[in-house]
Amino acid sequence: MRRRIKPKLADLSGVAASETRVTMQMSSETNDPLALFGLDAIDLRWTLKDIASKRKWIINKAHVAKLIDLGLVEMREDVPHLTVVGQNTTWER
Repeated sequence: MRRRIKPKLADLSGVAASETRVTMQMSSETNDPLALFGLDAIDLRWTLKDIASKRKWIINKAHVAKLIDLGLVEMREDVPHLTVVGQNTTWER
């Protein structure tokens, strides 16, 4: 009879931490302005895509303020538009 060996949680936590470190390192190497936001970067990237697609009715206003601070969005006649850096960031992943 074979015994199944169950991994300990402590053993797996080191793997997750090292994966996170590698992911953050890879993100910083690509100069992604949203890399520092972690999972919030997903929401910010979707806001960029909503702006690019001109879906004004679902754009998160709080995200727009963050994106303006990062230089990814600019306001023209009270309508958000992507900057060149914003366009590159939107479609890079």
